[in-house]
Amino acid sequence: MIKTIEKPVILTLNPDEIDEINGFLEKLAERYKKADEDQFIRNASIYAHLLPERVKFFLNEFRLSEDKSACVIRGYPIDNNEIGLTPSHWKESSVVKSTVKQEILFVLYSSIIGDIFGWSTEQDGKLIQDILPIKGDEKKQLNSASEELICWHTEDSFQTYAPEFLGLFCLKNFEKAATTFASINSIEINDKHKKILFEKRFIIKPDNAHQIQNNTIVNDFSTPKAIKTSVLFGSKDAPYLRIDPYFMDRTQETSDEKEALDHLIEEFNKVIVDVVLQPGDAFFVDNFRAIHGRKPFYAKYNGDDRWLKRVRIARDLRKSRSQRNSENDRIIK
Repeated sequence: MIKTIEKPVILTLNPDEIDEINGFLEKLAERYKKADEDQFIRNASIYAHLLPERVKFFLNEFRLSEDKSACVIRGYPIDNNEIGLTPSHWKESSVVKSTVKQEILFVLYSSIIGDIFGWSTEQDGKLIQDILPIKGDEKKQLNSASEELICWHTEDSFQTYAPEFLGLFCLKNFEKAATTFASINSIEINDKHKKILFEKRFIIKPDNAHQIQNNTIVNDFSTPKAIKTSVLFGSKDAPYLRIDPYFMDRTQETSDEKEALDHLIEEFNKVIVDVVLQPGDAFFVDNFRAIHGRKPFYAKYNGDDRWLKRVRIARDLRKSRSQRNSENDRIIK
């Protein structure tokens, strides 16, 4: 059976919905000076009820259904002058106040899907992260690269508590750099390969973003370890996915393991599609059902380079409670 190549489902905001959103964003931005304030994050799922009804239904359906592995909410206007220049480094964006409204909106969208969280080992434990080019990182396998192809993967594949969903909010993309995406719904896996991929035979190493040299705060920094895991898990009929070929140790694979993983990689390469995010787009990926990456582009470092916000989303924060300082802490150690 030939499967259809899945593309993200898109909801485009209408003018009335944009007015509705802007009305409450102004009030929330006056009350909260940062979108990662503890009190705002604690109440975000309540404030999310202020979103237009069509948006809430759209995101809730995406949260519950596994028929679609990615969605985009499009049409929210971004004033390039208002948000200002793209920072030269993610560590500088913490002092930027011009994107508070956009970050609040992003958190509200995300709160319909689940609870946002972060890692202590990435971007100094920032909850709402910045994806932007950094001079000197052009050809590294890092989200701060530009000229390097970011190889497709599921997010945080080596982490025990990998996010169920990943969110990206586009502030700038004048380069029209393509995010890549493919869903496991689009591919076929035969029973022989599926059996092997469901077994804990495969080693995934931490990606470069979690290494000590790519953070600035090193106190109590513990570099994550590689894990031995299955590539597929969950339902045999509709499996979930954990994969990052670039950071997988393949030196000890048996011929059967190599054949199964190579086949899966080849299948994804056949169906991967480009998603060019526009300013104002919120892009959500089911991290258990889809892979994503990014194609190369050339950064100019002139203040108008590609700039995204990123969050991880969990359906159940309690699963990671032993790795967080308190029940309200959203950062996993």
